[in-house]
Amino acid sequence: MKVLMEHEQDFRDEEAHNWDFQLSFSCSEKYDQFVNWLSYEFYFFQQDQDRLFTIYFPNGKVQVEKEEHHDRTLLSKVTIESKCQKIGLKMKKKVSEFLHHIEKYHKLSQ
Repeated sequence: MKVLMEHEQDFRDEEAHNWDFQLSFSCSEKYDQFVNWLSYEFYFFQQDQDRLFTIYFPNGKVQVEKEEHHDRTLLSKVTIESKCQKIGLKMKKKVSEFLHHIEKYHKLSQ
């Protein structure tokens, strides 16, 4: 009979877990507003606004990448990367709820 130690159980979750979301914006003003709201929503997490907007959480990060398309719409690709599935799923739920709120807001404001 093999007894698993707690730290051995944690190593099984060390694989990367990734989730992607995509939003489109009609102008850069709305995209900037989205990034500001996202930054405020995760105020207590370390953030980096270099080429990509990145929010760091324990064992992972959320990255926002802006892409401009030929029809002048802006696409925002939101990627969640986590080494721990449990923490990653919690963050995915928070980000998903936030994105759903943002989409509803933009639909109502049009």
